[in-house]
Amino acid sequence: MPARVLNEQAGDLEDRLDVDVKYPRATREKALMDWIYLGASRYSKIAGPPLDVEIERLDTSRLRRLARSMDLVEELKAWQVRKRKYDADPDVKANSSAE
Repeated sequence: MPARVLNEQAGDLEDRLDVDVKYPRATREKALMDWIYLGASRYSKIAGPPLDVEIERLDTSRLRRLARSMDLVEELKAWQVRKRKYDADPDVKANSSAE
């Protein structure tokens, strides 16, 4: 991955790394953005992230900041559109827990 996507050029430290652990670990939002990047890259054979992600567990402000700094705003929007369609599918709703 290019430096603009991987390191300090890809957003603030608190957006990129989980500062609550003693080893370098990406935040959930950065991990998703890295996956979106790899899924959209013509140089990668990795598919984009699945749609059964628990998006409500993500910090949407952090996600938007990372998308801007990584120059992946359109890719994030496209994934979010697919995610909303997936979540609205009656078959998906029928298979989700009713908690």
